[in-house]
Amino acid sequence: MTVYVVTDTSSCLPATMAEDAEITVLPLHLSGEGADATTAGLGQLELTAAYARLLERGGDDGVVALHLSKELSATWSNAETAAAIFEEKVQVIDSQSAGMVLGYAAVAAALKAREGASLEEVAQTARDVIDHASLWLYVPRVEALRKGGRLSTGQSLLTTTLATRPVFQLEEGKLSVASKARTQSKALDRIIDLLQEKILPGALEALRAATAKAKDEHHDEVKARHRTKTKAMLDIVNPKKSDADQENPDTAWNPAEALKERTAAARLEALNLLDAPRSARIAIHTEEATEVAVELKERIDAMVEEMTQANSQLEVVVDVVTIPPVLSTHTGPGAVAIALVLDERTPSVVMQPEAVGEL
Repeated sequence: MTVYVVTDTSSCLPATMAEDAEITVLPLHLSGEGADATTAGLGQLELTAAYARLLERGGDDGVVALHLSKELSATWSNAETAAAIFEEKVQVIDSQSAGMVLGYAAVAAALKAREGASLEEVAQTARDVIDHASLWLYVPRVEALRKGGRLSTGQSLLTTTLATRPVFQLEEGKLSVASKARTQSKALDRIIDLLQEKILPGALEALRAATAKAKDEHHDEVKARHRTKTKAMLDIVNPKKSDADQENPDTAWNPAEALKERTAAARLEALNLLDAPRSARIAIHTEEATEVAVELKERIDAMVEEMTQANSQLEVVVDVVTIPPVLSTHTGPGAVAIALVLDERTPSVVMQPEAVGEL
């Protein structure tokens, strides 16, 4: 017998990952199409029935339920009511989140259950993942968020009037603005900054300092080479030394390439000095392979390559998952979300499943 884990479609958990971990994924409700589409959470009766089936299958060992944040849906309160029927055999986790924060927590909990862990141990595993997780959201247009009540009218008007491209963070179950930018490209820069700083605290300051130092050193080298070249030209016009003694400036030297190499080396050295977690898992959520999703994936891959080069002990996996229609109704077209989970444990339970999806 074993403890079973259940979540809902707001977790964006890929079917293969759910099946491999034996996680039950309950569908949230979507009715209508396009601009007329509406969503509804899971009701008490259907949750009661789902929990009862899992308890019967697991021999009453227990069920851990991970649902969409209670601030975003009535599902959590309905789950609490349903769980009360089973005399503490069902533990409902207050995720305060959505997307693959739930998905990764569900996978980690299910793998813990597979080891024969108790109900409380499985539930605590899910809580640990959530406690070390972050979720950011970028939407080209905020109208869908406002219409669905996920964004206040004031926030919507502010971003529209100022023509800003906000990056939102799901914090304590509610959407808040994590960063603002004037262009989409700058908004993606902000997302990379947020990821770097979460994975390696102090990374932004260290990288800025390293880049500035590399530029200063490069400037000094350019001046030194210019002096050497000028001196060599004067010696040709007015030789004072033998040909063997004359300095030959490196005519093959490329300033742009030299600066690039110096900066890359300085950044790696700076990152290597920072404390890194054991592992990190990133999920890019997208409705389809949009231009912004593809660009963001490329930037994240470059960031991961630099970080793992600098910190050989750091392991990072990047997943690409689909935003289901029940969520994209509220985020609107072109939205991308990024989930991050950090793990200090060895081996990392979150890292075990192989990466899924591609763009």
